[in-house]
Amino acid sequence: MKELKCRSRFPKEFIRDDEVLGRVRDDIRKVLVKVEASKLSLDDKFMQYTPKNNREASIKKTMKSIINHGIEDFWRPKYDPSFDEEFRILYVLGKKPAVGRNFKFWLKCFQNQGLQFGTIRQYIAFYGCQMKALIKIGETVEDAWHMTCTNSIKMGNYTTSNGGRYLSTRELEPTGSREICGFYDSGNTCY
Repeated sequence: MKELKCRSRFPKEFIRDDEVLGRVRDDIRKVLVKVEASKLSLDDKFMQYTPKNNREASIKKTMKSIINHGIEDFWRPKYDPSFDEEFRILYVLGKKPAVGRNFKFWLKCFQNQGLQFGTIRQYIAFYGCQMKALIKIGETVEDAWHMTCTNSIKMGNYTTSNGGRYLSTRELEPTGSREICGFYDSGNTCY
């Protein structure tokens, strides 16, 4: 089977701390989920895995560094964002994901709404939390790594994934699709 690549069409947004969370609009705050990155440990099952490719090896190396140096918990929306008529970020079910805007647009949008870009450390820590959750619901350690870091076909919107009906027409699934461990749209903006 051909390896599918994932390239995000918009940046992922995170919120660092509870103080910042207090300044976020109520409608956005309702869809935020706390990512307990500070609870990641070198003893976690997923950290006992031997990487099968360079991408997994790089992620594991970064994950070790994050765990060794510590990382604070942060907040992340459980759905992809969409836009209202005035191009404000909304988090609602069943809408077209917000795509097609440049970095400057996102930066201004995030600043105006109390959000921030996620750091690489937060993104990799989110991978770790996601793998930990996948293992908890019954995925093998190897499958958790493969799904999260190598080939997200089980989580994403591809014509070959379960229920993947949109890719063939270049449409994106509506926001709130494909729940995986409390988060949605994990591969929605991949192509």
